[in-house]
Amino acid sequence: MIALTADDTKQFMNRLLRSEMADGFLLSTLDMDLKFRLSIDSTTGSESVTWSEIRPVIVDHLKAFGQPSALKLVLSLNPESTEKILARFPELTEMVTGFTMTVTYSEQQAKVTTGVNYTSFTMDKQAEQAFDSMIRTFFHKNGCEMS
Repeated sequence: MIALTADDTKQFMNRLLRSEMADGFLLSTLDMDLKFRLSIDSTTGSESVTWSEIRPVIVDHLKAFGQPSALKLVLSLNPESTEKILARFPELTEMVTGFTMTVTYSEQQAKVTTGVNYTSFTMDKQAEQAFDSMIRTFFHKNGCEMS
């Protein structure tokens, strides 16, 4: 697990919300405080919701109600990308159920925290380190400098 802070919050949020940068991720949860509270939890249904499907709705809400005072967005790595990471670590395939990226925005600052969903405790952090490295590369390739 790593915690990163966007060096340029405005640029990061614009890329997240107005570009296809994160469209390959699945939406797990979203909490956003506008003039009202918007909460979406897609973990309870049988269908996955992609960020690309919900992003235009979120952008429309932001246009209508302005900048949120706070936002928490949990995105999950899609199954194909999860399988690619786990293919490198077959001994962890049964233990890892997914990889997440939590984006928080508050007090004019955007932060990202990575996470791995394990079915049981393990000291083996190879998959976690691979995902953390992938996320750093992902942001760098998309022009989002993180520290």
